[in-house]
Amino acid sequence: MQIREFAERILHGTTLEEKLLTPEDLRDDVRGAALVDAPAPARPRGLEFTGSARARAAFPRGRALESDKGRGQALHFFANHELLALELMALALLRFPEAPPTFRRRLVQTMGDEQRHMGLYLGRMEELGVELGEIPLNSFFWDLLSTMETPIDFVARMSLTFEQANLDFSLHYRDAFAALGDATSAEIMNAVLEDEVAHVRHGLAFFEAWRDPKLSQWEAYQDALDFPLTPARAKGIGFTELHRKEAGLNADFIQRLRVYSHSKGRPPRVMVFNPDTEGALAAETPGHTPPASVVEMARDLETLPMYLSRPEDVVLVRKTPRPAHLKALMDAGFSLPEFVEAPLDETRLPSDHPLGSRVLEGLSPWGWDPSILGHLRPLARRLRTGAEDLDSRVDAQRIVSSKAWLAERMEAALGAIDPAVQGHCVLDPLPTVHHSLESALHALEGHCIRGHRFAVAKAPHATAGRGAQRVTVKGPSPGQTRWIEDRILREGCVVVEPWYERVADLSHLWEILADGSVREHGTTRFLTDARGRYRGTLQGPLKMGLGEDAVDFLHRSAGDPDWIRSTCRSVADFLTRQCTALEHRGNVGIDLMIVRDLQGDLKLRIPLEFNARSTMGHVALSVGRTLGPHQRALWTLWTRKDLDSAGISSFSALARRIQECVPAHGSVTVVPTNDPEWATQTLSIWTGSDSLEAIQETLFRAGLGDPTASHSL
Repeated sequence: MQIREFAERILHGTTLEEKLLTPEDLRDDVRGAALVDAPAPARPRGLEFTGSARARAAFPRGRALESDKGRGQALHFFANHELLALELMALALLRFPEAPPTFRRRLVQTMGDEQRHMGLYLGRMEELGVELGEIPLNSFFWDLLSTMETPIDFVARMSLTFEQANLDFSLHYRDAFAALGDATSAEIMNAVLEDEVAHVRHGLAFFEAWRDPKLSQWEAYQDALDFPLTPARAKGIGFTELHRKEAGLNADFIQRLRVYSHSKGRPPRVMVFNPDTEGALAAETPGHTPPASVVEMARDLETLPMYLSRPEDVVLVRKTPRPAHLKALMDAGFSLPEFVEAPLDETRLPSDHPLGSRVLEGLSPWGWDPSILGHLRPLARRLRTGAEDLDSRVDAQRIVSSKAWLAERMEAALGAIDPAVQGHCVLDPLPTVHHSLESALHALEGHCIRGHRFAVAKAPHATAGRGAQRVTVKGPSPGQTRWIEDRILREGCVVVEPWYERVADLSHLWEILADGSVREHGTTRFLTDARGRYRGTLQGPLKMGLGEDAVDFLHRSAGDPDWIRSTCRSVADFLTRQCTALEHRGNVGIDLMIVRDLQGDLKLRIPLEFNARSTMGHVALSVGRTLGPHQRALWTLWTRKDLDSAGISSFSALARRIQECVPAHGSVTVVPTNDPEWATQTLSIWTGSDSLEAIQETLFRAGLGDPTASHSL
């Protein structure tokens, strides 16, 4: 029999006997013309494709495998895969009659293995009481592979993708069946596993012979796949490095595949770290250039949105993270999103950017501003729900991010608090909005006359450590006066408020969902430096590390040990209603402080700030949920200045030193959450333990002091 006739019988046969035909003598001297069109393969009645390629039954796992029926249904999925593989290999023989003889002969040998596998599956399924066809069979694999145009397309899609994924599936179910005492099914899966290693090895040999030698093995593989087929399909349940090595894949390929992530169907959200939202809103132009320190920090921390993402989401980055760093995060328990490179320092994504051809669930920058709007606008037309009015997102962000907007609603926000606890809050004086220099100077003077050490003037879109002037009892300097006048000219107003003695910084974080409902994230303490810049977040009881009087204030002053959180929720509910009226959605949070008033009494200053965007606190909480169950944790940003103070040469050396300084008597976990090898100005590190003291001791021994004692005066 000619190989062509053999392939035609398998592709067009209407009985299982034809599909499983195994001629003893096959010749290849009559190849015929290439088969261009590829309709769905002929099938026996009851085995036809049903529904769309995405209409897929659930694969039995876990407890479902404990029954004969469940294990038989699992084997049914594998039998269907074998049938599809046979038909696709037959299609390759018919489509590429001029392919090298060695390729065609190897393909015929592989088809013999697939037929044998299918026979094993069918026999065991019958013993377990499952018949082929009782689970709907879809065309998913066929749709993705039948469009192959060259032999290298075929080996990239079949051998290096679907058969490579079967290394994981075969191993997983072999071990699962063995653990359940089903030695017969386990032996079948082990035989399949051994054959799949050989199939991947043979496909790889042809791929290596045909691919562009200027590309790495991984780069050539990615280049050979067309969306929606991605390397994510080359992974199954678990990940077997051993069997990939046996198949001949190189270490770089294996490591990159291990950490590769891509949605397998659900449209992704596109996330990006643009931390200078307030600065860009103040500038009001897409061409805004952040300060150099912000640019450097943004580059170091550009992967942070991954901690707020789902596995199917996309995080835009300037450079794909190192596989070794991503593997360390996976080993720590994190699920990885897909990282897509983009020129984030340019004003606009290029028209040919890969995301421009994909359906997207949404666009989720750190915050909306004119600069990120200009950058992401080309993707608006790719949204699943249709093009959105992104300008309205920026308009809403500009309004609710303004300190003037919050100041004008401060009295109403305090009115939403339980009257029984209002006496424990700062009710007077409140921040005031000023549209003239004279009015602002008068308000600043009034706070100092009243007895405050300082008064502060804030720009409407100021950020922590920037966009504010702290004025002493001597009055503003000429430079401060010019700054206030300039802010009023540029942004229309400034906000003036007294400066209190700070005891503790707190934040309450939540998310406003698309339907206007709220998902609460939590209440935490955060740390700042002497200039009010964010340094880190403490996770655990709010009282930890505080003095006795602050602990009494937190838990006993209002008769309700949880009054701080209930007060935060009341303010959050009020602000959520204000935001939903403007159709502002996404992560938000309020900052609040425990302060000493002029009489020396502790009071709650709430809300101090409203952050109408994602914050470092959101990231810290998300990281902590993954790395728990430690009772105490500290997520901290370390800077180049910290390195210099500790006499440490690099951020990678810093990460190693902290790990080396973990006390022998304490259980402390240390996880760098951006790449120490690539960081130039900022490194974020999560440190968890059963006690705050163990964390403090670790950092002190590393020469970093105690960041929990580092807060503004």
